[in-house]
Amino acid sequence: MNPSLYNNVLNEETALSVARAFGVENESPAVRATLLAELGTNITRRITLDILNVLPENKRADFEALIGTEKLDDMYTLIKSHIKDLDAFVQASARHEIDETLAVMAQPEYV
Repeated sequence: MNPSLYNNVLNEETALSVARAFGVENESPAVRATLLAELGTNITRRITLDILNVLPENKRADFEALIGTEKLDDMYTLIKSHIKDLDAFVQASARHEIDETLAVMAQPEYV
């Protein structure tokens, strides 16, 4: 995985699939882009929380200190020492967030 960690989680193919799942594939490109950007933000938060849950307690502060910095290689090294298949981990976290969002949107009070 690219050391940027979260880039391309919503690649073009995934974004189109997600747009279909959310029923926004026929919306204007601007509306789709806004919705997918918001989902991307939620996915990034989910991945970050999932990483924090996997890291040993004594490494969490180190990870939190690296969030938002340009020290992506340091972040990548820290995470890879605890998550061997980071690509699969990130994809699973992203899928979980997408599924959870779809489940919330399917609730009668949301529709």
